[in-house]
This record gives sequence, structure tokens and C-alpha cells, in this order.
Amino acid sequence: MTWPTVPIVTTAMDAGTDTPPRDQIKAMADAINDMIATPPAAGAGRLIKVTRFVAGSYTFTPDAATTKMRAVLQGPGGGGGGAVTTTAGNRAMGGGGGAGAYADFFFDSIPSGTKTITVGSGGAAGSGAGGAGGDGSSSTLFSFTGGNIQAGAGLGGASGSSVANTYTDHGAQQTGGFVSSSGVSGIGTFCASVAGGSAVRAIPTNTVSALGGGGGHAMLGLGAPQVYTSGRSAGYSSSDYGLGGGGSGGVTNAGAAIGGGAGADGVAIVWEYA
Repeated sequence: MTWPTVPIVTTAMDAGTDTPPRDQIKAMADAINDMIATPPAAGAGRLIKVTRFVAGSYTFTPDAATTKMRAVLQGPGGGGGGAVTTTAGNRAMGGGGGAGAYADFFFDSIPSGTKTITVGSGGAAGSGAGGAGGDGSSSTLFSFTGGNIQAGAGLGGASGSSVANTYTDHGAQQTGGFVSSSGVSGIGTFCASVAGGSAVRAIPTNTVSALGGGGGHAMLGLGAPQVYTSGRSAGYSSSDYGLGGGGSGGVTNAGAAIGGGAGADGVAIVWEYA
């Protein structure tokens, strides 16, 4: 759409009983005339397109009219760890997964050559056999000729080992991802560069109950909550982009192994401006 420049004549658009009423048509014409009277400032930019990319790999081609861009990258979260089988008098608590990093970059000019976007998948949940949670599959990456911007993935939560029922903190605190870049000097500015949140530690609350590890928080939401249990409870999976792999499985006293929760996928969003 081109910006309107010729005013609409409204003198005959008095109120009436037509469908739609002529007063509504006049109000619309007045709004267009207001646009004509206050055109956008030269060089201010105009949003023309927004595209969201979910887990996968893509070739990105900006619109022909695009002169500036904003790219938001959220790395994936790691999965929560499972908890092993325990014997009477013992407990096990899996660790939560770390969250993915968040990068927000504004391009003052469009990089030349091929541009690709890769969005990482969330880490797998720790298995019901007490396995560790998986790391986020890969960073969320915006690549272009001569450089890239990368939002790293969170690490998976550790497997909960069998330990005696004491007040000792047994949780492994996995870290979130980090932002990195290359070749961006002179082509734009970071609006935000935020590491993913570390997992919330798994802790025993007393001799007969425990909190499994919670998922790390990210810029786009809160990680999966901790599991509170006096028995055996699976970890929660993360729901929003990039969150730490759901709180891990918690097990107290005698019981079978139990799994953690899955980490959340990353996402990339690109705003294009004329």
C-alpha cells in the first residue's frame, strides 16, 4: 500500500439512513485525510511484515521493500532429569533443565547474501529409568554472509541419584544458554542479550518429602514448576518457548524410577521495516 496523498471530498457525506450509514463513511474518509495531513517522517521506517519461525531450519528472504529488520531469537530449554529407583529409607530427585538464551538485534541495514534461520528444539525429558534430561538440541541461530547471531540452548537436568533421607541438598543446578555473535559490527545494535536462567535446585523439604528441580526461567516465561512429593511424581514439561526443561521427577522412600519433563522449543521472530 502506498501512502494516500489526494484528500477525499467529504462535503456531501452527511448523516443518512444508507447501509452503511453515510456518517460512518464520512468518519472513515476523515481518518484517511488525517493520514494525508500527517505522513510518516522520512527514514522513520514502516512495519511491513512479521514472521515467526518454530523448530527447524529455514532460508530467509526479506521482502523486496525491506530496509531494516529486528530479529528476536529464543534458544530452547533443556529437559528435566529423571529419578532412579530407590530402596526403603532413600530418596532421589532429578535436576531441572536450564532455559535458552534470548537475543534481540536490530539491523540498520540488510546483510547481503544468503540468510538462514535455525531454531533449536527443547531437550528431551529424562527417562523413566532415571536418565538425565537432554540438552536443547541446538542454538537458535540467524546466519548471514560474514556473520551470525546465536541464542544458546539450556542444558538438561541431571539424573537424581539414590541418597539417604537427610536434609542435604542433592540437586544439580544446570545452567541456561548464552548469547554469542560474530560479524555484526556496523550493521546494527543489540537491543537485548540475556542468558537463559539456571534451573531451580532440587531439595528435600524434610525426611519424608522433597522438591524436584524446577526448570530455568527465560525472557518469554517462567520455567516448569518444581514437583513437591511425598511419594513419586513425574516432572512437569515446559509450555512456553525456551523454558527450562520441566521440573524433574521427585521420588522419596522406596519406589520405582520416574521421568522428568521435556524442555521447550526455541523460536525466532523477524520484524521487517520499509
